[in-house]
Amino acid sequence: MRGGGGHDALVQRGLEAMRDGRFADAEAAFAQMASDNPKEHRAWHLLAVIALSAARPRDAVGYAQRAVQHDRRNPAYHSTLGVAAAECGMLDDAIGHFRRALREKPGFVDASYNLGKTLVKTGDLKGAHDAYRRALAFDARHPGLRKNLAWVLRELGRLDEAMVLLEEAAAESPGDDDLLEHLADAHGERSGSGAALAAYGAAIERLPRSALLHFGRAQLLLALGEWRQGWSEYLWRDLVPRSPPPDNVAGPSRQKDSAPLPQPGSLARDLSGMRLRLIGEQGLGDVLFFLRFAPELKRRGASLVLECQPKLVPLLGRSSLFDEVRPFDAAGSAATPGGSSVFLGDLPALLDAETPPPLPLTLDPARVARCRETLARHGEPPFIGITWRAGTDPREPEFGRRLDALSKQIAPETLAAALDRILGTLVVLQRRPRPEELAALAKRLGRTPPDLSALNEDLEEMAALLSALDDYVGVSNTNMHLAAGVGRTARVLVPYPPEWRWMEAGDESPWFPGFKVYRQPVARSWSEALARVRTDLLAVSGP
Repeated sequence: MRGGGGHDALVQRGLEAMRDGRFADAEAAFAQMASDNPKEHRAWHLLAVIALSAARPRDAVGYAQRAVQHDRRNPAYHSTLGVAAAECGMLDDAIGHFRRALREKPGFVDASYNLGKTLVKTGDLKGAHDAYRRALAFDARHPGLRKNLAWVLRELGRLDEAMVLLEEAAAESPGDDDLLEHLADAHGERSGSGAALAAYGAAIERLPRSALLHFGRAQLLLALGEWRQGWSEYLWRDLVPRSPPPDNVAGPSRQKDSAPLPQPGSLARDLSGMRLRLIGEQGLGDVLFFLRFAPELKRRGASLVLECQPKLVPLLGRSSLFDEVRPFDAAGSAATPGGSSVFLGDLPALLDAETPPPLPLTLDPARVARCRETLARHGEPPFIGITWRAGTDPREPEFGRRLDALSKQIAPETLAAALDRILGTLVVLQRRPRPEELAALAKRLGRTPPDLSALNEDLEEMAALLSALDDYVGVSNTNMHLAAGVGRTARVLVPYPPEWRWMEAGDESPWFPGFKVYRQPVARSWSEALARVRTDLLAVSGP
């Protein structure tokens, strides 16, 4: 076994390797230390740090647990274990370790900051506020701290306090486009869409090549129905690779070997004889949404090949619109378009289009009949599907994700309170419902509704089920797009701030004819919207 001096030399060698970016060499050095002496807590902790940097959170949990086992009062070890646990979705464990780190070291800013992020994921905004305030008292310039605290304050209805923090941070970091986007959205929340557009304009004038700011403005313009400018700005979205424009032209900064930024309206009116490869580069619902623009390509004479997620291939392969529907390449991602290849999300701008109807989906009649039989076995009509969570699940991994990453949700028990006396059978369509959610739903309803959530894994089956339902209530998700494609409507719960597809205001969206929109106001209360849902359902189904 090596002596203490040997271990110190290995630590030094490993730390130098980490500074040089030679993480494999660093990991080898620390692994040697741990092998020589399994009680060497420094080695286990450094192995955990490397595992986190390499996106191996489960390994990091194991390593950090060994470090804590041999030095139980070390705040850094508890904090690292907290981050690793949060990355694995073990939020309660993470909170416990961050709190332990703070007991050992009350001024530990990183632990308090990460505690705040984790509490947000559990929905404890008051606790997150307190954790962020504690961190702010020790280090007001901690990266991301004021931005995250401002987001929590906005969610708590304390907009003026949030604006002060954002303006202070923006004054100190004028080149932070993420911060400027938050500030523009906050201006919109306080003073309306005109103020938000003005703030975006000023920010883009300062940072003309920021894809983030252009895309933020795109979503606002589209929510206002400003289609032409909105679709032009939508080309800046950061989900697709773009090449940088010449230095004297404002444009997004991208890889040199990627595609150039398309020009709005640049697809020819006559595409006769052209075989176009359409790349569905976004989520499942986005692909279904943007396919509404594809028939115009067919009308212009093009033949179409669609490349999309494997889960969509069987369903969309039934459509006569496409010559071929195939999954993404083996790498699992859309290749860079070129020549006759087009990203689906670019079509509205390229076609200079506005609001075509959803693409009709072709169903298997046998599947529809089977779904009707399944519903009949579970209760009496009317059959009402329900969904309470979509988009980014705050409890899933990716600890470093932005707090305002698209997440649409309502507590299942809150939704149940509006539906508990509606006649018929409520049917759970929530993708991957958590046990505690199902328990809370059943408790509030006083009965256990049938759970058909597993059908989300087969989109053909889910589309058939949606066609067989009598009604559907929930937040916007892939199923809303499927329902539109099979000619059904739904009652859509739209959290604040609204996703652009559901527009800034009004009871309907031009993208989803016949769908009824129920909006959460800026105060973030669902009471009024759910009261309207209840009234409307009672009017058609009875008490």
